[in-house]
Amino acid sequence: MANIQYIPNPYRNEAADGFPADAARRFGPETAAKAMAFHTQFPEFGATPLEPLKKLAEDLGLASLYVKDESPRFGLNAFKGLGGSYAIGKIVARKLGKDLTELSYAELTSDETK
Repeated sequence: MANIQYIPNPYRNEAADGFPADAARRFGPETAAKAMAFHTQFPEFGATPLEPLKKLAEDLGLASLYVKDESPRFGLNAFKGLGGSYAIGKIVARKLGKDLTELSYAELTSDETK
């Protein structure tokens, strides 16, 4: 996994936005791996297509430029689906006294958990 770098925003107001100064640092490679492991067990999970932006690439003098199309993800036509399921998964895991890595999709969707 790539090294994730964090550069603090000097104009940021922690009191106003409600996020602690180290919030971005906490989402490093280990957390990313947990999120990926959690999501790959969903039956609907799959790779999303990369769409070429040929004209923009040409205008910018680039050989190629692609955008990841998340619109088909979980049938939501939105790119925030994984963040929402990750947040819910963490909440459910915490309520069950588990780490997210211990919560299977079957348990997450079981009648008992509901």
